[in-house]
Amino acid sequence: MFQINIQKDHNEIWDNLGSIIPFLKPWLKQQRWSGLLSVEKFDLETDQFLTFKDQSDLKIIGHFLTVNANNAQTHLFLPLIFYMNKLEIDSSPEIVINTNSSEFYISQAECYHDFINLLIKNFQKQKTYELKKQNYFEFELENEKLLEDFDLISSEVFKKGETTNFLTKIKGKSRNLFLKSYRKISTSREPMLIRELFKLNYENIPQPIGFAKLRNKQENICFNLQEFITFDNDLGYYFWKNLIHRLEYPSPEHQVAFINDSNLNLNLLGLVDLVINFHQKSSNLKIHQFEKEKFTNDDIQSFKDSQIKIMDEILKQRDENLKIFKNISKNFNQIRKVLQALENFIGFNKITVHQDLHLA
Repeated sequence: MFQINIQKDHNEIWDNLGSIIPFLKPWLKQQRWSGLLSVEKFDLETDQFLTFKDQSDLKIIGHFLTVNANNAQTHLFLPLIFYMNKLEIDSSPEIVINTNSSEFYISQAECYHDFINLLIKNFQKQKTYELKKQNYFEFELENEKLLEDFDLISSEVFKKGETTNFLTKIKGKSRNLFLKSYRKISTSREPMLIRELFKLNYENIPQPIGFAKLRNKQENICFNLQEFITFDNDLGYYFWKNLIHRLEYPSPEHQVAFINDSNLNLNLLGLVDLVINFHQKSSNLKIHQFEKEKFTNDDIQSFKDSQIKIMDEILKQRDENLKIFKNISKNFNQIRKVLQALENFIGFNKITVHQDLHLA
């Protein structure tokens, strides 16, 4: 929990909550979705804001922010709830603001039950908010049936918000939903891909329900509402279990067979079929954002830099355990030779397996 002291009167701050934003920089830096954890210095500006709820003791405001860092700009959409009663939401407040006369609290808005309910109603009504500078915030509904007579029971934020995007499971009486909040304002390919693949009857994706977007010169998705899917198995468990075992018992005599589950082969084959089907369906998309990318010199240099950095970090620790690092210099020289061979692949189509698995 972040404590922030502001030597001003409570009412002065409460009536102008935008003045608090610069004080939130230490908290913002710690959020995984901000991408600022390794950034030493940055400036924070408020471009405009969207008021979802305005009461005497509780306000929900979506802030459109610009982060200036390393000679580059990043734009964020950050919905926050400001409240005076600590019991207003189930979870503990993320930030406490101490003023001269009292204190109040701040959390990310998705933690608040009534905000989730408000978003669902906005999707049902396909509401549009008019902002400054001829900007609009629009709720578009893709599938009305999945929101018909939806009664909200509860909501749950995944991993306390410590995810690349802010993820919320929404539990209803008849079905569960999933809300993905994109904090970074950019042209994301994911919502478009989900929408188009669903039209092509690709079955291994959640059904899109609605998208809330900032519309100005272009359209940027801020909220992605979709059906919630429960997976039968987590293949990552096998890899994680094996990694932990090898870290605990690094010597060869303690290494275990990687595949020790009778169902793993079947699940892996299912995963292969899923990715194959994904490529077959996505190849039919006649959209320029999904054209295959070519392998370039910049890709090679980026890969080399990252691998050499890792090797240098390992070499720094070599003297601490000579037994393990006895032949490491020889091995690294072989790796460097292999890196040179990457030039043979310039012009080839990229294989983005990691991204494909996320999307599929």
